[in-house]
Amino acid sequence: DKNAHPHTDASGKIAVVHNGSIFNKQEIRKELKELGYNFYGQTDTEVIAKLIGHYHEGGKVDIREATKKAMKRFQGTYGLAVMCSDYPEELVVTCHGSPLYIGVGDDGTFVASNPSAFRDYSRNFIKLGDKEVATIDIHGRNLDLTKMIEATD
Repeated sequence: DKNAHPHTDASGKIAVVHNGSIFNKQEIRKELKELGYNFYGQTDTEVIAKLIGHYHEGGKVDIREATKKAMKRFQGTYGLAVMCSDYPEELVVTCHGSPLYIGVGDDGTFVASNPSAFRDYSRNFIKLGDKEVATIDIHGRNLDLTKMIEATD
């Protein structure tokens, strides 16, 4: 199904799953189409994946920074998980207006919109704050959290 998760960027290197609604998806989709990007479905998740891929610039910008740059464009709510084959041992997660939890257990690290999803595996979890970005090491040894701060004019 062309509207099923995960969605990928144009290169196929970046995969995104998303919960929420990006209100300005049509505006971003139009801009990306004008830059030559093709779309195969109607979801905001596909727009998110293509925009992050655009900011990744073929690997010139790391996936965390590309995700943060894309976040500045989004109007609406989101919980995102982003993977990139250029960074196979990292998962970037972020949220705004949509809950996102990171569970840490003996058997791994888990991400869900509700901690009950991983309660059989972990009772220890972190609730991400709005516009917080976390990079999770797939081995569960490292969790890096950053709060997005918007510059004011």
